[in-house]
Amino acid sequence: MESIDNLAGGDAAADDLLYLRRKIAVLAVSINALPADCRRAFILCRLHGMAHREITPLLGVSVSMAEKHIVRALCECRNGLAEAGY
Repeated sequence: MESIDNLAGGDAAADDLLYLRRKIAVLAVSINALPADCRRAFILCRLHGMAHREITPLLGVSVSMAEKHIVRALCECRNGLAEAGY
């Protein structure tokens, strides 16, 4: 996995790196606060690139429920960022 320094291009200003690190921390808090199935669905979809239909047998839910979990997670991330001023 790439470090935040590499993602930012390696020569980004210290302020830019601090901004990105804080934003990632806010996202981590938002994701960790999600209910377990919601968090797992989001991580499997967004971080591991799994399709909704691939997630459903792992969570024992319908495709519709997997989609709802992912939408909820995205909303919570967006709300967390907005509350933190991002």
